[in-house]
Amino acid sequence: MSVLSDWCNENNMIVNLDKTALQSFSLMHQALRPEIKYRNVSLVTTDEFKYLGITFDNKLNWRAHVDSMVKRCSSRMTILKRLAGSLWGCARSTINNTYKAFILPLLTYCCEPLISASSQALDKLDVLQNQAMRLITGAVKSTPIDSMLLLTKNRSIKTIIEEKSIFLYEKLIRLGDPFWANYQIHTRNLKTQCGFIQKVFDILQDDQLHEDPQRIISP
Repeated sequence: MSVLSDWCNENNMIVNLDKTALQSFSLMHQALRPEIKYRNVSLVTTDEFKYLGITFDNKLNWRAHVDSMVKRCSSRMTILKRLAGSLWGCARSTINNTYKAFILPLLTYCCEPLISASSQALDKLDVLQNQAMRLITGAVKSTPIDSMLLLTKNRSIKTIIEEKSIFLYEKLIRLGDPFWANYQIHTRNLKTQCGFIQKVFDILQDDQLHEDPQRIISP
């Protein structure tokens, strides 16, 4: 912390301790809570912290972030409900465009890390999307989800997350950074939770999409 303090002094910057917290990431049952001080002031220790709209939990299972997304998107679902009235309502294309403009971007904002989230957590996003599809199409609960997605030309949230994760992975390994370019997948003793690279690598192998990357050449 002394290095940070010296750097701030040299660059005339101040750390806002009211917006600063200490968070440790570990899969241990009891979270690590080291005491760290900045200029003789103890930093607040937290298990969850929101940064640029992303909620980080100490185990990186993304449940808190998914719950936050569902809560925010649920409040926007009232827009679709008002547009899709039972006695009157807008055209299906209007409701669908409203969903794509006001709800879908929030569901897929920085969704690449969610590739490592559990299926139970991602199911909450699918449930919310399915509700939107029923409002758009006017379908009953027994209507197959794939039919509604096909009719509205949408894709499932899990498919979008997998696609964006693969794009991010391919960008990282082509930037020339030795860490990403030479990253090796090792055998994991812990099978309950996989990381971002492991999940993407498994998808590439299952779909037989893996190939030798070519480095991006700067103009």
